[in-house]
Amino acid sequence: MATSKGKSRATGNKPGRPTTFTPVMAERIVSLLWQGHSLKKISEMEGMPSDSTIDGWMEKDAEFSGRCAQARAHASDRRVDEIIDIADDQTIPPDHKKHMISTRQWMAEKLMPKKYGQKVELNGRLTYEQLVGQSLEPTE
Repeated sequence: MATSKGKSRATGNKPGRPTTFTPVMAERIVSLLWQGHSLKKISEMEGMPSDSTIDGWMEKDAEFSGRCAQARAHASDRRVDEIIDIADDQTIPPDHKKHMISTRQWMAEKLMPKKYGQKVELNGRLTYEQLVGQSLEPTE
């Protein structure tokens, strides 16, 4: 039972979201990220901490942060794999299909720019004149 101040009589603790970092909670979060859920969606699930709490845990725990980063990278790879499935699915209307594909491409580019970002290749030479806009020749 809850008291009028919002505390549980049995434990004396406030009811609500968990705020204590535990290995079990960390594993649940990493597993959900691995499956492709966003932190926002995870934080909306019953019994899960808020996204700001999870962010705080990642700032304080490098190992947890690394595992979350790996899970997000895996989820990005899965999203890229989905692009082919979406493109081949004849049941999805073309306009909706285009939106679904471009969203996944954008996410992959932003979350993993080294792997999926735009590749910029520079070929050629710049002269001093092109670089600074003036000649090396003496003026009279």
